[in-house]
Amino acid sequence: PGLSGRARLLWAVFLAFNPAWVFCSGLWGQVDVLCALGVMAALVAFHRGRPVVSLCCFALSLLVKPLYVISLPVLAIAVARRYGLRAFGLAALGALAVTALVMLPFNVHQSPLLLLEVVLRPAGSVLEVGRSRPAPSHVPLDC
Repeated sequence: PGLSGRARLLWAVFLAFNPAWVFCSGLWGQVDVLCALGVMAALVAFHRGRPVVSLCCFALSLLVKPLYVISLPVLAIAVARRYGLRAFGLAALGALAVTALVMLPFNVHQSPLLLLEVVLRPAGSVLEVGRSRPAPSHVPLDC
């Protein structure tokens, strides 16, 4: 109900090439649009019956901005309920493979579990992952 297919497409093109969004994301370094693209691609793939593609797209959006992990349980449960546990397992393996493939160049001289270490550490110590020396425990007052 509402807009025709052509009108929807025109609105999508208008929003995709809106100068305000391009300016904000390009100038200020906001990557939320890339994450939203990954999540939308995951939802489209889910509704088209492609659970592996769905979780792989979602994994890519998580690699851009891990904050979207909060919606992972919803998508995982939806995939498992609609397509079964076997399809969910294959989709999860696909998402892990995509994550490993993307992380591979960054893990050459790091632990293979670097991403897991970053996710499981407290927020204050994330910056210390991969450092060869410990971070200073205090900042001198006479800077």
